[in-house]
Amino acid sequence: MSRPSGSGVVPTACAAFGALVWADILAFRRTWRAVIWTLAVPVLIVVLGASQVPHRLQDTATPMFEIAAAAMSTGMFALGLFGHAQSLASARERGVLDLIRACPVSPALILLSRFFVQFAAMILQFAVVMVVVAALYRVSAGAGDLARTLVAVALGGISALALGQLVVALTARAQSALAVARFLLVAVFLLDGFFLNVHRWPAALQTLARWSPVQLVQRTVAAGLGVGPWTGTDWAYLAGLLGWAGVMGIVGIVRFRWDEA
Repeated sequence: MSRPSGSGVVPTACAAFGALVWADILAFRRTWRAVIWTLAVPVLIVVLGASQVPHRLQDTATPMFEIAAAAMSTGMFALGLFGHAQSLASARERGVLDLIRACPVSPALILLSRFFVQFAAMILQFAVVMVVVAALYRVSAGAGDLARTLVAVALGGISALALGQLVVALTARAQSALAVARFLLVAVFLLDGFFLNVHRWPAALQTLARWSPVQLVQRTVAAGLGVGPWTGTDWAYLAGLLGWAGVMGIVGIVRFRWDEA
């Protein structure tokens, strides 16, 4: 006897993940903030950032790639804070996550699909920034440099998403998450050197800023696009970025609440 079809049929993990990803893509497209932070802001930084370059990463040889690094760093963390954190907190407050959890889908797939869509947006952001830099400054990176940079972008993207996840985990309501995200975005701009010259800060603050996730993303992306092999310092920055991603990601997932407290 054939098995009757109906609502009792449990979808496979691949089918469920594909459906979740498609739903998250549609939701992402309807969020104007996410589109702006993904494309408009990084491109604006590339176009207007020439005057800021000498004050950013003084140990990096190629100014054009410093612009790309600053644009990528700002865009990734802004997308993590407003694209991932705000959409996840809003979905939790509206009860969307509870509805999805009522379906025969692993909770891990729900978070993984959201991470996947946001991460794909960051890769798109990287591609757009590199195209704009190449068009404006007539420079391009080699295949090896791009491969190293993609590793840095991947870790930077994970760090940005982990920060957004941490914000949602430590706040109970969407408005609280938005307030924290705005505060952290100001810190991102300060660490990027848009308002203050980081190299004029006291030595202790310079050290803290250098090892912050924002500057670690800048330095690893700029080093990946630079000429020549990575130095021991570059590998240390990459390890520091991996550490930040691990700590924020673990705490953000462990402390995450599926409904409002």
